[in-house]
Amino acid sequence: MKSAPPPALLPPAAAFAHDGTCKNSTTPSDAAVAASKALKEDSGNLEARLKLAVALMASNCFEDAVHVLVEGEATHGRNGLLQSLLREARS
Repeated sequence: MKSAPPPALLPPAAAFAHDGTCKNSTTPSDAAVAASKALKEDSGNLEARLKLAVALMASNCFEDAVHVLVEGEATHGRNGLLQSLLREARS
């Protein structure tokens, strides 16, 4: 019986889809919506991922920001800004 591939190996369609909203914010910011759209078009877009995380944190959506950043670690794990934002979101 074959097991599911690790999350890092899942295709982009299986990636975390985020529309910029969270339980702490009912209306997503324009920045979150734009970054989310760019990230849906290209899940490897580091700039969009970072912008979405920053926009989520600005809306007090830290848990969602952590999720967005952790997903980016699979392809950009050594990026210093990603790691810095991840530490900030987790604190």
